[in-house]
Amino acid sequence: MRLPWGKQASALRVTVMRYAHHSDETRIQRFRARRKAQGMKELRIWVPDTKHLGFAKEMGNQLALIEGTAEDRDTMAFIEHAADWRD
Repeated sequence: MRLPWGKQASALRVTVMRYAHHSDETRIQRFRARRKAQGMKELRIWVPDTKHLGFAKEMGNQLALIEGTAEDRDTMAFIEHAADWRD
């Protein structure tokens, strides 16, 4: 398809996509600069993917290791106490 000013539509589409990508990068850079100016620091962390095939099995294995231990009972008592807002 030819556009009125003589360029091909596919060439325009590529240009628009490049512009959108550049615009997103610029927007993110401005956001990060604002946060940094506010005294914030970006932190990236890796966490387990709960949708991964082996996640449920590994979680079960790790829970079995601590279930019923003194540390487990202490931790659960702490969580239950912290969750009780009536005190």
